[in-house]
Amino acid sequence: MPKKRQHILSSYTNFVEIDLLRQGNSMITLNQNIEHDYCILVSPNNQRPQAHLYAFNIQDMIPVFTEKLRFKASPLKEKKAVKGWRGNLAISN
Repeated sequence: MPKKRQHILSSYTNFVEIDLLRQGNSMITLNQNIEHDYCILVSPNNQRPQAHLYAFNIQDMIPVFTEKLRFKASPLKEKKAVKGWRGNLAISN
């Protein structure tokens, strides 16, 4: 597992990874019998080490998933500018 992903998964961060497989092997290991172009890994911080994996193909619609991603840590108190984002992004009570 890459160090950055391991660091995120050991924190209170909710983790969502979208993987487009153009060639080679997927970073997320699936049963070899399942052929897919995309997969989405959803790991809510309160359900680890379990995660939900959604595999689908490019011609399919993106699957709907209903996991609630809640914050355990304190929300951000001040607005933080996000590079590439038009405006400010903030998490408040």
